[in-house]
Amino acid sequence: MVTGLIDPAVLATLTAGTLAVTAVGVLVRERVWLWRHRRFADAARWVNIAPPPTVEPASAAALWTTLSGVLAPARWTRLRYGTAHVAWEYTWSARVLTIRIWVPGTVPPGAVEAAVTAAWPGATITTEPAADPIPTTLAEPTRRAESGDAEAGGALWPHHGDVLPLRVDHDVDPLRALLASGGGVRNREHACLQVLARPATARRVARARRTVAAAAGGRSPDPVARLVGGLAWTLVQPVIWLTEVFLPGPGSRGRSGQPATARPEVRRDPVEQVRLRAAGEKAARVPHYEIAVRYAVTTTSGSARADGLAHTLASSAATYTRPNRLRRMRTAHPVAVLAETLRALRPGGRAVVFDKFAPDDRAPSRTRRALNVVTAIFGTEIDRRLAELVAGAPCRVVSNEASILGGQYHVVLLTRTDGP
Repeated sequence: MVTGLIDPAVLATLTAGTLAVTAVGVLVRERVWLWRHRRFADAARWVNIAPPPTVEPASAAALWTTLSGVLAPARWTRLRYGTAHVAWEYTWSARVLTIRIWVPGTVPPGAVEAAVTAAWPGATITTEPAADPIPTTLAEPTRRAESGDAEAGGALWPHHGDVLPLRVDHDVDPLRALLASGGGVRNREHACLQVLARPATARRVARARRTVAAAAGGRSPDPVARLVGGLAWTLVQPVIWLTEVFLPGPGSRGRSGQPATARPEVRRDPVEQVRLRAAGEKAARVPHYEIAVRYAVTTTSGSARADGLAHTLASSAATYTRPNRLRRMRTAHPVAVLAETLRALRPGGRAVVFDKFAPDDRAPSRTRRALNVVTAIFGTEIDRRLAELVAGAPCRVVSNEASILGGQYHVVLLTRTDGP
């Protein structure tokens, strides 16, 4: 007998297969990202810059234009290795300010140095192997508990869509606010602000330009919103036609001669027009970069002092408001995030693992073992236990929290211990 119901065994197999394929995709993507990250971090260097007494306003734009050519890879190279990024860093150790560029090891020696020299001919440049921007030992939990050290930090993120630009025309030096906030760093305190940048891909630029074009034409940049709006208008049109036929009043055409069922002309907000012009100018300018701004501070004077320094450092970004602005996003462990963004995990570092694990206190069930036979074919196993994986490894579990799918997935925080 044929029915419209799906066999539970077939449904379970399809579900397991879908989960397995999804898990394999996530695992492969994470492995590729980790491999690229380690490739960039290997033999990375700092290019320390001592600027000349006087600089031209257009020098910074010239530097980033040249770096777009240094960092932009060929198409197939980008698909395999990814696009290299650099990090412009302002680092304070007590009252000593260091301005430098973190350069990945894949960039040939001398390429970034030549770009800096071309932008600022009188600058003094020194190169050294890259390390942590802020000593990670200051942020270890045991050290904080014993010495009273504290950390604070976060990221700066666009408040509106990234198609809207930040302020670029300044009557005075926009770095005054940042340098003044860093001037408050005292002895045994550290602060760092990073601007990570890499050339934007052609797909990312095309998407931004389509968003601007859709907004300029009065259409929503979201295709789902456009589809829903079109369907709603189609459903309303018969009601409008019936109203014209059976209710007394003017004919099927309004005073302007246009059919009454035509979409009314939208009167635009003049403020929105200004925003659209700014977005159009940004989309037309080249080169385009993808950026991320992060900051962190450490101090021996307690959490209140650390929060105050971090707030002052983040507030300096208000200089770049108009028409977009940067908003502050707190980070739970800013020093570790800052270090792991650029460098591979080292002793004392931390890593967050999001994966599926079987319970440690009992053996996997028969159903789980049966499904594991299927998922193992696709390269993922669902009967692994976290305790067995970390046993004997140079790391320890700081926290382990159950997550989605009824706790099958876990969010695990690991820290690497000193060892082989």
